[in-house]
Amino acid sequence: MYWEPTFYSALYAGVIFASVSLFLYSLVFFPLVGTAWPVRTLRVLRSFRAPFREAGIIMGLYTLWALIGVYNLANYQGAYQRGKDIWHLERLLYLPSEKWMQGPALHHPLWGKALNQYYIYGHVNSMIILLLWLWFRHRDKYKRGRTVLILFTLSSVIVQWIPVAPPRFLGYGIVDIGKKYGQTVYQSVAHGSADQLAAFPSVHEGWAILVAVVVFTATKSRWRWLVLLHPIFMMYVVVVTGNHYWMDCIVAGMLLAVTYGVLWVYDQAKAWVITRLPRSERGVEPAPESAPQLA
Repeated sequence: MYWEPTFYSALYAGVIFASVSLFLYSLVFFPLVGTAWPVRTLRVLRSFRAPFREAGIIMGLYTLWALIGVYNLANYQGAYQRGKDIWHLERLLYLPSEKWMQGPALHHPLWGKALNQYYIYGHVNSMIILLLWLWFRHRDKYKRGRTVLILFTLSSVIVQWIPVAPPRFLGYGIVDIGKKYGQTVYQSVAHGSADQLAAFPSVHEGWAILVAVVVFTATKSRWRWLVLLHPIFMMYVVVVTGNHYWMDCIVAGMLLAVTYGVLWVYDQAKAWVITRLPRSERGVEPAPESAPQLA
């Protein structure tokens, strides 16, 4: 399953999902009294309100991200120099060279093609699977997972407003593994397409970490440890394919940590405010007074 919609297809899909959701929510004005077939039909239709709403939100996020890419394509000045600055910073920090990491993928075509496939299929599809899994198996965890996804993606979009060229554009010997094996998902590697200059931070890696964190905290299954391999391997994949720097992944992890920190502060502040409200305003019924005891 591979699904990487274009800007316009995501925009149109988001508008359709949002419109259907608004229509289904408008059905609340119709009374659901009785057991006749129109009433039963309305009940079934209203049960689809939330799924269409969530689909509209996700498509809206994707459209916003793609819009930033369109802006970057038209305003690419400085993108290459920022990429070189990141490259030199990594050398100062003694991080492994992305060029050196590409060795196995260049000498073993099957391995290189497998990495390209993981880069393509392991990104959007893993998030779709996560959201569906939360919706049907852990509904109580869905809202928080979706909130983290929205906040992290929005914060990444804000940073990506400043275009940064990926390492395969710099001319330091980094090979475009996707182009080498005819598996690139980008329209024009030579000139850069919309999302190629939105390389910093790596949403691929950020979403991979988010998937691992949510799955690991949502279930107690012993198999949950396997999901930790996803962000580790995704970091390796995005670097080896020449699509991201190490720093792209590091900053993505930092943004995700800040997102969780902001939500924790919000939860603490909300709890502090609630404890200072009268019991009646907290939705807590006052304790009944005990009846007097007869002598």
